[in-house]
Amino acid sequence: MTESAPIPTIEEFLACCDAACEFLVREHGFERLPAPREHNPYSVRFRKGALGVDVYGESYGQAASCDLLRGEVRLDLGLLVPAAQRQAPRRKGPRPGQLAQIQTIAARLKLHAADFLQGETGRFETAWRSGRASRGRAR
Repeated sequence: MTESAPIPTIEEFLACCDAACEFLVREHGFERLPAPREHNPYSVRFRKGALGVDVYGESYGQAASCDLLRGEVRLDLGLLVPAAQRQAPRRKGPRPGQLAQIQTIAARLKLHAADFLQGETGRFETAWRSGRASRGRAR
């Protein structure tokens, strides 16, 4: 049986998000909003005009995710990661804990969403349209 990472407290989650994502404020001019996402205290929201980055916990402390926003349009950060890099080979051993996943999210934001963070939304729009088309075909 593999041992899972400890589930972080709300204080640990928020501190990790603040530390890992402070570059959004320092380098890109985002503002950290004081209120969490609706119905999820394990979340941190950053905004710059119509652009947003939401980092949030899922699966009762086992996972972390990130959405990019333009106005009301929401896109999973993973859709800006090149397809060849989305499915990294599974490592042997336990899945990274939620705090480690937040660190990975911050690295992916820097590597794959720099254009979006600077206000260039072309790839965001393309990924969003592509996702809408895919969902429409699945019905």
